[in-house]
Amino acid sequence: MKKIILLLICFILISALPLMATKKIPLKIGTYENPPKIFTDENGEISGFWADITEEIANRENWEIQWVHGTWDQCLQRLKNNEIDIMVDVGLTPERQEKFTFSKETVLLSWVRIYKKNGSDIQTILDLEGKKIAGLMGSFDLNGPEGLKTITRKFKINCEIIEMENYNEIFQALENNQIDAGLVDKDFGNIHSINFNIEKTPIILQPAYMNFALTKKANLTPYLVERIDAQIRELKENNNSIYYRSIDKYLDGNGDIIFFPLWLKLVFVIIFSITVIFFIFNNMLRHQVAKKTAQLQESEKQLIMFAENIPGFVSIYKIYPDGHRRYIYRGPGLENIVGKELARKISEEPDSYFDLIPEEDLLALNNASNTAMENNESLDFEYRLKIDDSHIIWVRVLFKLIPIENGVILCNGLVFDITERKNAEKELIKLSTAVTQSPSVITITDTDGILEYVNPKFTELTGYTLEEAVGQNPRILKSGEMPDNIYAELWKTISSGKEWRGEFHNKKKNGELFWEAATISPIFDKQGRIINFIKVAKDITERKLAEEQIKKDLKIKTALIQEIYHRTKNNMAVISAMLSIQARYSDSEYVKSSFREIRNKIKAMSLVHQKLYQAKDLSNINLKDYIKDLTSLIMQSYGSLSKKTKIKFDLQDVKVSIDSAVPLGLIINELISNIFKHAFPNNQEGEIFIRLFIEKNKTINLELCDNGVGFPENFNPCKNSSMGLASVFSIVENQLKGEISVKSENGLKWHIKIKDNLKKARI
Repeated sequence: MKKIILLLICFILISALPLMATKKIPLKIGTYENPPKIFTDENGEISGFWADITEEIANRENWEIQWVHGTWDQCLQRLKNNEIDIMVDVGLTPERQEKFTFSKETVLLSWVRIYKKNGSDIQTILDLEGKKIAGLMGSFDLNGPEGLKTITRKFKINCEIIEMENYNEIFQALENNQIDAGLVDKDFGNIHSINFNIEKTPIILQPAYMNFALTKKANLTPYLVERIDAQIRELKENNNSIYYRSIDKYLDGNGDIIFFPLWLKLVFVIIFSITVIFFIFNNMLRHQVAKKTAQLQESEKQLIMFAENIPGFVSIYKIYPDGHRRYIYRGPGLENIVGKELARKISEEPDSYFDLIPEEDLLALNNASNTAMENNESLDFEYRLKIDDSHIIWVRVLFKLIPIENGVILCNGLVFDITERKNAEKELIKLSTAVTQSPSVITITDTDGILEYVNPKFTELTGYTLEEAVGQNPRILKSGEMPDNIYAELWKTISSGKEWRGEFHNKKKNGELFWEAATISPIFDKQGRIINFIKVAKDITERKLAEEQIKKDLKIKTALIQEIYHRTKNNMAVISAMLSIQARYSDSEYVKSSFREIRNKIKAMSLVHQKLYQAKDLSNINLKDYIKDLTSLIMQSYGSLSKKTKIKFDLQDVKVSIDSAVPLGLIINELISNIFKHAFPNNQEGEIFIRLFIEKNKTINLELCDNGVGFPENFNPCKNSSMGLASVFSIVENQLKGEISVKSENGLKWHIKIKDNLKKARI
């Protein structure tokens, strides 16, 4: 037997001589600092788990390797640029598979953990809101399909992510309070976290398959992949290989690694292969069972770690043919959904959870589950939970239903509270209905003014459909009739966060012009940033046309009023002139006085028309101005008689209609004329005092006083007066529906009260 072994050893050595004589293949291999998996030791040598297995493969394959050190990003860039042949410890992702070639045999399964500052309250993914978090620059930890950036985006977590060159720098920044949390490889963290004043969290992310990565463009790559995979498979199948011993040394900390000469290893391999050939079937079966068991255990471990850090809760249970369930695991988030009391009850009686589901929802859930099973699909379903008579919540389940054995179904998945989303959907439906059915034109644009939505009223008014309008600028409605400064002012106003109101003269799709009154307002997000602009507008074309017609009609009426005024003024002037001529031909003082009084009355009426013509309001005239002007005209007509008489005024601004102004003018004319004729005989000097005011009840008061001789004794103005005074009483009482009184004490004091309610406004 000894002779056979010696002959075998000699045969192997002789066979190995040509191999040893073969020229070694030079390879450049990228490495970065990621202890304990790969790092530079105190002697400047590349060490760690990946260094051991890489050098072992190189020895077996007769490769001459050159380590090229750099940062993680530098190594990836060098591999992409064909500056190196291989890079170790690279996570496998679809994006990287497009850039690089990976070994097919997985070397390690790795994940990352979030570490925090001492005393920090970070316990779940949601606690990262508003935090500053560091990760390895360009790494799978940050950018992978389940990396930190993807996770925070999925859960809508607003946080600041900083990229650093190595894990040691992350721990140092965390200890110095420069960041709130750090994302670090589990192997590095397990060994080095004790050297820093930090704490680990239960948040574990990014399970990753770590492989050798090779450049895509090199001719040598297919050969290298085939040999690396073969060697890794062989190392993993041998429980005493450098693969497992290096894991013990660097990743589990179980002693040093012992190296054996290549020829002795080959002897052991041959002897071991001869022994294994008799037990190969049994070993293969055991290996498959162990592999499947390890995979299941690893999957369960990852699921439990993930379950501790998500909103909602994870549920894993089995359904048996008789309908009863046996729960394997239920996450801690159930309490946040149903409350402590119900969660405690469900933990004691698991099936009581389904008692919370209304009957119709439970029936629909069972039907959806059966359909998912039949079609081999995942279950995605929403249903209600009746917490009590007044409290109902909505949940969404995402479950995988897996038949296992004897009709048993394994159910595992997630349950989320979506009550807030459901309520928001209801509100959204209400708002959407209101916007869709609104009689106003509603449009929404982005911050650059590009249309994102228009409601049906927009289409009805402009002729542009939703599909035609979305993506366009509102300038498609621009008619060219509006000055550019209007648009500049609009944009300046809404960009500053304020609301703009105004009118547009726009153009429809068919070229027809229209007017709209619009309000444009900014829409803000929770951070107060402008994210959209909304315009609510109303078609005012008919109103604008009516306004234009009113303006035209007003011009015509104004011209007509002017013409009437001039004709009336001219006619009254002609009558007044004719009366003056007739008065000259008469020697009777009575006739002359009568003609003068008639002329004054004509002037009083003419003055009303003049005041009305000059006023902006064609319905009313200012009585104060009218009294002053009328008094001046009357005094002029009495010539020398008026020169010895002084007139004083105390007049408020009182506006009356033309229907009141004309009779008041006749009254004032009659009373002042009587004063000039009778109050001051023998050319006596005297005073006239006129007062005008309005009471709170809107009664107009006119007082006219003189200090003349007054009425004769026992004179009754109502019975004994002339036709002029009689007409004064008649006008006040019958035409103006007012009151008139007179006192004869040291002269006369007339007091007239009226209400200006004879006619309504004209224009």
